Amino acid sequence: LIALVSKWEKDDAELNSNLKKFIKFYQMTKDFDKRNELGAKPFGIILDKIEQLKNLKDLDEVFQDLTLESLETPFNFNVMQDFMNSNNQVLYFSAADLFLPDTSYYKDENTKAQLIGLFTMTTKQLLTMYGLSEEKIDKLISEALAFDALLVPVTKSSVEKADYVKMYNPLSKEEVKKLTKNFDLIGNAEKLVNDSVDQLVVTNLDFINAFDSIFNDSNFEIIKSWMIVNNAIKFASNLSDELRVAGGAFMRALYGIKEPRAKDKAAFYQAYDQFDQVVGLYYGETYFGPVAKEDVKVMVHEMIGVYKERISGNTWLNEETKEKAIKKLSTLSVHVGYPDELPSYYDSFEVKSYEEGSDLIKEKLAMNRIINAYNFKKYNKEPNRNIWGMPASMVN
Repeated sequence: LIALVSKWEKDDAELNSNLKKFIKFYQMTKDFDKRNELGAKPFGIILDKIEQLKNLKDLDEVFQDLTLESLETPFNFNVMQDFMNSNNQVLYFSAADLFLPDTSYYKDENTKAQLIGLFTMTTKQLLTMYGLSEEKIDKLISEALAFDALLVPVTKSSVEKADYVKMYNPLSKEEVKKLTKNFDLIGNAEKLVNDSVDQLVVTNLDFINAFDSIFNDSNFEIIKSWMIVNNAIKFASNLSDELRVAGGAFMRALYGIKEPRAKDKAAFYQAYDQFDQVVGLYYGETYFGPVAKEDVKVMVHEMIGVYKERISGNTWLNEETKEKAIKKLSTLSVHVGYPDELPSYYDSFEVKSYEEGSDLIKEKLAMNRIINAYNFKKYNKEPNRNIWGMPASMVN
């Protein structure tokens, strides 16, 4: 893929508009001279958004914007397929992740102390690169950890999260409002999906039951510090090479990864991950092709037909079971080679270069807004099964 993209950089005449946007964005991600020159400055736009918040009411008023731009907030909304009805998509509500990967890390005091110490050290090094004072950094980390500690008792372990049935808890609008008097969850949900929301699917009842005891103005300063620290870590990969490396230090140490990804490779995948379906479609059409795609589709449908015949002629299954199995086979979505359509949000991307006054943070926020608006529009709609969940370049 990297060799293919290098070829495109030399001659993009045959590329479609979305591939040209990808190339333009890639030229920004790999320009480390410019990224290093800008340093932490582009993060100022995010820091200002958080610093200006004075209380929960302020957060309530801007929550829609922060969510659309994919800033780290202490709780999230997502539109996903309904667990009980695969032909519809509903709104899920969940808590943010903890700083450590699982609640089990917090149970053993020695393990917790060691990992929190590692987190504190790496985060302090990172925030120093953002140009913050030592006093400010110590306050931010201390308060962020204090808020993290409030989330631990109401966070599911990885084992509990594996029980998908218990992650599906539909609550009515009235039930949600009764439990969350300090923040207008339903109002924000309705703004995000631009529709009325009569119920939320809550992934963790413990979290929403404790919502008002956690989210109140007495805790707002530690919530705010948590947001600053989380976003500083999240968006570091869009800044200088020094910040990129520092931003991943904690997770590398946690998982025993000795070296950060080489900057050239990191720059490529940073751009590729933003346009993976676009690049994947070209890859699939070029290296798999329409003839092979149709041949394989015919083979798959023939195999489905064989299975239907075998089930119909089965003598030990009852008729109801056979009917359900055949119905399931009849409704299978066959995905071969590359998708027939891409998510439409790529067409709305407008990449602006450094010379045009932009930077990677501005580009990332703009793209996030487009992608998230697209995803929230799926609410209460049947899934488009022509859209793939992974790029064709990965499939092939």
